Amino acid sequence: MKEVAAELEQWLATGEPIGIATVVRIAGSAPRPLGATLIARAGDRLAGSVSNGCVESAVYEEAMAVLQDGGARVVTYGISDEFAFTVGLSCGGEIDVLIEPVGALHRAALEAVRAERAAVLLRVVAPADRAGTVAIVREDRVDGWPPELAATKVQALAALADGRPRAIAATLDGREATIFLEALATPPLLAIVGATHTAQALASLAKAVGYRVIVADPREALANRERFPLADELVLAWPDVALSDLAFGASSAIVVLTHDPKFDHPALVAALRTESGYIGAIGSRTTNEERFAWLREQGFGDDDLARVHAPIGLDIGAGTAEEIALAILAEVVAVRRHRNGRSLSADSIVAAR
Repeated sequence: MKEVAAELEQWLATGEPIGIATVVRIAGSAPRPLGATLIARAGDRLAGSVSNGCVESAVYEEAMAVLQDGGARVVTYGISDEFAFTVGLSCGGEIDVLIEPVGALHRAALEAVRAERAAVLLRVVAPADRAGTVAIVREDRVDGWPPELAATKVQALAALADGRPRAIAATLDGREATIFLEALATPPLLAIVGATHTAQALASLAKAVGYRVIVADPREALANRERFPLADELVLAWPDVALSDLAFGASSAIVVLTHDPKFDHPALVAALRTESGYIGAIGSRTTNEERFAWLREQGFGDDDLARVHAPIGLDIGAGTAEEIALAILAEVVAVRRHRNGRSLSADSIVAAR
């Protein structure tokens, strides 16, 4: 839903019927994750993706059929047959896609996404005659929840809290049922300390991948809308003040790009006092050794310093500000996803031996 929010909002304004397709189950390898979404309307109009192109044309045809009869359906797409005129997944996996008309609950989810508020859509995957989106839960209200699915609210609230989609078992009409909880999490926070040239590139890249970006720097000549048109917020304050006013969690990141001790030191002290899942600081190894020595003098131990990624970023041979920003963001995402940032082809080589 989040990845097609802008297009969905525009299409709804036209008043035309819209179909929405969502990946609700994955078996084996698949090109798109659970919750991946595609929207479709007449005239061969598509936005989003459920398979990076493998089955989109077939999903579009199903969506048009759904708009004709008004009923939701779950369609399974598996491995493609390279010797036949069929559609399928070239990666060899299998996905179930829920295809349905866009309705009031989808509109409510869109409102939550646009307002950057967390929500969970409850979608019946099986039995087939009950398929479709039936409820939405938000932090302050619940809409459409069938009484017979009251027991699923506990799992839905868990999905709301951690932002992770999941499939759960339930009972409908006395029959075994599968429910998909699509979690629409709030954007993760990226706080950039230092309105530098690299910060400009990083802010744009981070917005493109779904981060809420806040740039903190007391120098208005640097931290302004002309230089940071896409930032969600500009905070004209010293780092310790700026960071103390923000709420950080495991999915948050703090990136210190000032490369100036009078900014770096208070920024790192404030960052280490948060629960941010990622803390990084730009600078050479010598600079960071000096920073760490200073931090130890302030009472921080080895466990604290281990939280600081410095020198910052993945080693991609970055040279320009844009490449440095890419290296930084790649590390931020890798840490958030609990990955090591190694090349995927390296794993393939090891497996082939």
